[in-house]
Amino acid sequence: MPIIRFESNLKSEFYEAEKRWQRSLPKVPGQIGEAIVSTVEHPPAGGMLIFGVDLRFVDFLAADGFPFEVD
Repeated sequence: MPIIRFESNLKSEFYEAEKRWQRSLPKVPGQIGEAIVSTVEHPPAGGMLIFGVDLRFVDFLAADGFPFEVD
């Protein structure tokens, strides 16, 4: 699971991007709601938020133009 970090003032945009990504994932037969994926929030450091995210979400964020760094 890649660890990413981004400016804390972008937290709401991060969660909006996560919702859009979730909706873009293919559904499996019988699935109700969104796919189960793991996003783990770590303690912030120096004004940066740190998350462990699914690798597919990293690609989505990059394509979406969301500013982040991979640790």
